[in-house]
Amino acid sequence: MSAEKKPATDDDAKVISVYKMDMHCEGCAKKIRLAVEQLEGVEAVKTNWEENRLKVIRKVDPTKFEAMVEEKTKKKTEIVFPNFILKFKIS
Repeated sequence: MSAEKKPATDDDAKVISVYKMDMHCEGCAKKIRLAVEQLEGVEAVKTNWEENRLKVIRKVDPTKFEAMVEEKTKKKTEIVFPNFILKFKIS
């Protein structure tokens, strides 16, 4: 017997996003990584303290997730990718 696969929904969608955060050393990066891994919807976390980057695969909207990370780590966070800022030209 083979298991039937259910169709993917928006709730199952995984999003990769990159955030800029202040990290001074590998110790800072580890603390941030461990804190972010505990947040709801997180699939994977990678930190790079030399570039001040946090890369996350998760199931939460990037803007909501940014607020969750700031609250959990008490550090200012900025979305680098995906960047949803749209510029409109008014004629």
